[in-house]
Amino acid sequence: MRNFGLKLLLTIAFLVSATFAAFIQSPIPPSTKQNFFWDKDGNGQMDCISIQFLGNLSEEYLKQMVDSLTFDWIDTAGVSVHYNVPKNRIKLDEANFRILIVDLTSLQKGFLALTSLGALEYSKSSYGNVNLYLADKTVYPISMGDQMAPFITDARLKSFRGAGTDSLRVHWTEPVTVVEGCESFLEMKSAKDGSVHSLRPSMVHWDPWRKGSVVEFSQNVPLNMHPTTRDSIRFLPQCASDTNGVLVLANSRFYPLTGFYPFEINVPSMVKDISKSAPAAEAIFQLTFQPLEQVVNADTSWEISMDVMGEEFENALRDALDMPENEPINPSKLKISYNVRIYTNLGTYVVGTKAVVKGDDPRFDNKAARLSLKWNFMDASHRQVNSGAYIVSLIAYVEYDGKVVFRSGSNSSSSMKVFGVIRR
Repeated sequence: MRNFGLKLLLTIAFLVSATFAAFIQSPIPPSTKQNFFWDKDGNGQMDCISIQFLGNLSEEYLKQMVDSLTFDWIDTAGVSVHYNVPKNRIKLDEANFRILIVDLTSLQKGFLALTSLGALEYSKSSYGNVNLYLADKTVYPISMGDQMAPFITDARLKSFRGAGTDSLRVHWTEPVTVVEGCESFLEMKSAKDGSVHSLRPSMVHWDPWRKGSVVEFSQNVPLNMHPTTRDSIRFLPQCASDTNGVLVLANSRFYPLTGFYPFEINVPSMVKDISKSAPAAEAIFQLTFQPLEQVVNADTSWEISMDVMGEEFENALRDALDMPENEPINPSKLKISYNVRIYTNLGTYVVGTKAVVKGDDPRFDNKAARLSLKWNFMDASHRQVNSGAYIVSLIAYVEYDGKVVFRSGSNSSSSMKVFGVIRR
C-alpha cells in the first residue's frame, strides 16, 4: 500500500512538472554572424536592426521570453548615444521565424548619416553595440554587421556653362567600389523635367581612401549631360558597393547639388523693336528686379542682366574670395555696378547710363533676382533709333567689402559687343 502511494505521488509530481514545462521555454540563443544594421529607405541613416536566432521563434516566445534591447549609435552631433527599445517595438519577421526585427524609423532623424561600423571619424566612440535582454535576466551581447549601402553626404558643383571643364566634387559615408561591368557609378535627376540618366564624365579622380572623388565634364561632353546646381545625384543602383559588398539599391535617395556658376552678364545679339513710339518723358533705361524663373523675350526686349543673390551667386562670391563654404554673405557689403554706352556701328554715340545697386537694396526683398537694365531703343535725345547694327560698351562690376571679385570686359575689346536692332 505504501509503495502504491509513493508511486501515485511520483506520478502526480511528474504530471505537474510536465504541465509547467509546457509553459517554461528554454532560451534560444542568437546567431553570431547574421545580425545586421539596415538602411531600408536608402537615406544614409540607420533605420532597422535584424537579429537572427539558432531556432524558430514564435509570438508566444517573444511575449514570454524577450524583455528589451539596447544599442549605441552616433547622433547628428557626432556623439555616441545609448538607446533602449522596449519589447513592444520588437517584432517577429513574417518571412523568417528565426529573425527579430526592430523598426527604428521613428528615431532615424536623430541619427548621423553613417553606413559603416568602422568609420575612422568615430573609432574612439562606442557605437554599434547591441544587447538583448530576456525576461529571466539573461543578457546576450550580439555581434553586428552592416547592411547599409554607401550614401552621398556632400556634392558641390563648379560649372562654367559649357565654357570650360565643369567639376563635381562628391563625398560619401564610406569607401566605395564600382561594380565590374558598370560604365558609370553616378546618376542624375534633372530639376527641370525630373528625368534620370547616368552621368558619363570625361574624368574621375578618386581620393586615396575612396571616400570621395572629383568628377570632371569637359567641353566634349554634351552640355545637356552636365549636371546643374538645381539637379540632384545618387549612386547608380547595383553599380556601387561598400567594402563588405553591400550594393546600393534602387530606393537610394537623390542628394541635391550645391555649388555655383561663374558670374555672367547676358547681352542680346539681335532684337526686334515692336513697340510704339515711347513718350519723351519715359526713362530710356529701366532697372528691374525680376524673379529668376521669369522668362525674358530676348527677341523683342534689349536688356543686360545678371542673376544676383541666391545660393549659386553667394557660392561664387565665397569661391572668388576664398571664404569658408558656410560663412554667411553680408548683403550690405555687396555692390553691383553697370556702366553701359551704346554706339552705332560707325562709332557715333547713341546713349549711355550707369547704375549702382547695393546687396541690401529692399527691391531684392531678401530673394535672388535677375538684375536687368532694359533699354527702350531711344537715343540720348529721346528719339527712336533706326534699324541697324550697334555696339555696346559694357563694364559690370561685382564688389564685396570694397574688393572687386568680378569685372566683365577685362580690356577694351572684350567689353565691346555688337548687336542688331530691327524696327517693325
